[in-house]
Parts: sequence; structure tokens; C-alpha cells
Amino acid sequence: PKLVQADTQVSAEKAASEYERLTKQEGAKIVIGPMEVKGTEAVATKSVEIRVPFISFTKKAGIPGLSSVLFRLGVTADNQVEELINYAVDVLHFSRLSMVYPDNDAGHEYAVAFQDYLSQRGVELVKMANYQANQPQRVQQAIVDLGDDVGDALFVADSLENARPIILALRTKGIKATLLGPALWNDST
Repeated sequence: PKLVQADTQVSAEKAASEYERLTKQEGAKIVIGPMEVKGTEAVATKSVEIRVPFISFTKKAGIPGLSSVLFRLGVTADNQVEELINYAVDVLHFSRLSMVYPDNDAGHEYAVAFQDYLSQRGVELVKMANYQANQPQRVQQAIVDLGDDVGDALFVADSLENARPIILALRTKGIKATLLGPALWNDST
């Protein structure tokens, strides 16, 4: 066996053509990648015809359903929210949670999962607010929208870098709830 690399150049079309090249010309029996959603969707479409398994790392919900030969290594928003809420409730014994999330597709995906799983667990949803990353006035408005009571914990559904202005605004306001974050917070930088 040999390992062959390909560069998708963060292009969905290139990802699909490289998948085809790797499988037809190089004889690949399995393809690892692509990393991003659009490339994964394009390869999934191509894989329906070619039928060579591939592994994706994208976290977007519904991805594995695109192809019977697509396998995912990575957690979804649903997985992360479920584990986070289970930890908050079962280990920390919290019963009242709030959430602040970016006003984008990923943020909305986390928000839906958060509301759904809180409901399943019978946990009180205290407040939810959203913001636009890199827009200080929207961040400040989200903090105002949250109010003074965010319950036992606040889930900030964004990267640690994007969460920093939220965290600073919460500290300035004097909110001392436990902060929870997605897997994106597991960042050594």
C-alpha cells in the first residue's frame, strides 16, 4: 500500500476531481478528506457513482446521509451540546442554562441543538441571545439582551477567539455564571 496526497485548494470542484483522480487513476481504496463542508458535499455526490469510501472531518449535521460510502470523524453540534448539557446537569448539578451564539449557520445549528436537548432533559432555558462576530455593538447588545440572570451557566457557542469579547463584556457587567463552550475551545493557543 502507498499513501498518495492531493490538494483540494479549498475548492469543492477540485475536491470532487481529486477524489475521482485518486480512485480511478491512483487506485485508492479509501480517501481521507476533504476537511471542509463544500468539498465534502461535492465528493459525496461523486462517491455515489464511484463507490469508494471516504472519511470526512466536517462537523455539519446531516453529512453522513449524503452518501453510503461517506464516514465522518468528528463531532457535530448535536454531539457537543448533548455532552455539554449532560455534564452541566449530571456532574455540575445545574438546572438553569443560557446561551449566546453567533448569528451564522454554525451558531444557529448550536442554538437549535441547545434548545432541543434542554427540552429533552427538562432543563430551564433562561435566556438566549445572538451577535455578529467582530461587531462590538452587536456583542454589547447580546449582553444587554441576556440581562443580569443567565442561570447557572452560559454556553458561548463560538471559537474561544470570538468568545473573548463576550467573556470580557460579561466580566465588565459582573455576570459570574460558569462559562461553557464547544470543542472549539480546546485550543492550546
